[in-house]
Amino acid sequence: MTPITLTTNAVHSGLVVQARDEEGHAARVELFVDSPLTGESLAGALTFIGLHEARWARELTSVDALRTWVARHAETIDWNPRTWTAVELALLKVFAQRDNQSLQQLLDVPEQGPLPSATAVLPENAPFLFDQHLMRSICDGYRDYKLSLTGIQAVDQSHIDALEAGRIAPSHTRAQATQLWTDPREAVEYLARLNYPFWALEEPLARAPTATWRTWPINWMRVSCWMKACAARRSCGGSAPNPRVG
Repeated sequence: MTPITLTTNAVHSGLVVQARDEEGHAARVELFVDSPLTGESLAGALTFIGLHEARWARELTSVDALRTWVARHAETIDWNPRTWTAVELALLKVFAQRDNQSLQQLLDVPEQGPLPSATAVLPENAPFLFDQHLMRSICDGYRDYKLSLTGIQAVDQSHIDALEAGRIAPSHTRAQATQLWTDPREAVEYLARLNYPFWALEEPLARAPTATWRTWPINWMRVSCWMKACAARRSCGGSAPNPRVG
């Protein structure tokens, strides 16, 4: 695999990471870095990238090499999650272009359809209002929905039951979690119990020094696979498998 050149530019309080290989494949990722959630700053992001970019360019030439680096530098990523996300995404886009694939195909995850142009935002803690708003949104022709999770399984499950009754597919529903968890494992196990694979999940984790941020994408993909297995077994008349996370 040919080496990848990484360049970084600061724009106001944001960061632009660009990746390019010798064959002309290129990707650009923009990121607003300053975050009270993760404790990152623009200055810290530039320092983090400056320390590692030469080695990244030399060594991170494939998805396998990227996985190896993530596994070996867990603590570093935990303290720079947003910045690492920009670097990782730029590299993945270049890898996908090389193979003439989408990112989803490269990572072997389901393809996502067009992004919604309008989304019905459902109320959180009022059952009657939730059902009323959902019914009105369906009648108005909304295709895409945003659901706020409460962390109370009975409440969240009732909302999901209403979505399923209205034939709203998980692929058209995103969830707002608002920092309900500090441990990715707890979040993944909770989502597995809901058994409704939202197409996107917003702000699931609150900042904690011991939170293993790097495990979130991997665990989320495991939950997606488990949910698919549940659906397949139900269609064949079998029981759902026990979730295994970790």
